[in-house]
Amino acid sequence: MTLKESITNTKQKINYTILELPEICIQGRDLHKEEIDFLDTFPNTKDFQLIHSSSAIQYIEDWQNLIKKLCSFNAKYILMSDVFAGDFETFVTLQNYYSNKIPHWFFNYSHFTNVFTQNGYDLKMRTFVSAKRLNYEDELPMNNFEDQNKLKYTSHMLFVKQN
Repeated sequence: MTLKESITNTKQKINYTILELPEICIQGRDLHKEEIDFLDTFPNTKDFQLIHSSSAIQYIEDWQNLIKKLCSFNAKYILMSDVFAGDFETFVTLQNYYSNKIPHWFFNYSHFTNVFTQNGYDLKMRTFVSAKRLNYEDELPMNNFEDQNKLKYTSHMLFVKQN
C-alpha cells in the first residue's frame, strides 16, 4: 500500500501479487479484494518487473531452491530485504519467537549472492539495516552467539537481471 501511495502519477496499472501462507491469503483477500492478488502457490505467469522478499528467506529450509525459483520468473529486479548475511559460514539456529522456537538461517554473504549470480542475477546494491528489535537499537541482539557468528546488521540487497 505504501508503494501504491508513493507512485501517484503512474500511467500504467501496477499489479501486486503476494505469495503467502494460505491463512494470510484469506485475510489479505478480505482486506484488499481488488487491489492485490494473494496466492498460496507460485503463479504460472512470468510477467514480473520486481520481486520483493522481506525478512522471509531466513525461514525457508530449502532457501537455495527458492532463490532459483524466484530467478526463474526473469524479473528485471529482485529485492531481498532484511537478509541475515555476513562473513561467516552459513548456519541454522533456533529463534525464540514468542512461545515457539523456529529454525532461522544465517547466510554466508558470498555464498548467498553467488546463488543469485549462478541463476542470472548480479548484485547491484547492498545497504545495511538499522532497526529496533527486542528493545535493542541498531545492532542485532546476538549476545548468545560465538563472536565469529555475530552479525551487527541485516542487509537489503538489490539484484539485477544479467543481460
